[in-house]
Amino acid sequence: MTLWRLRSFLKTTFWSSGGLCSFLFYIISLAIIEVESRHCPIPDPGKECGSASKIWHGRCASGNNCYRKCRNLEAAEYGRCVGYIHSKCFCYMYISNA
Repeated sequence: MTLWRLRSFLKTTFWSSGGLCSFLFYIISLAIIEVESRHCPIPDPGKECGSASKIWHGRCASGNNCYRKCRNLEAAEYGRCVGYIHSKCFCYMYISNA
């Protein structure tokens, strides 16, 4: 595919019917969701850092199951359900001073 055809394809794909706006909205939304899912983007040594479980999907109703999955499958110190109505499983680990 020549550069001209590629440019033509991208132009018709993204500029027609607001495709570029939709694409940018999608990328920005993914970035916001990723940032919001982390409790400590810059961890401090000696403190705990938590992030949403990568294995657990859906509502977290059992704290024991969340704890077990985080310890056994995600190598975290512990896990717990965070939230009330739309609770999620969060896994926590301690940051070492090294």
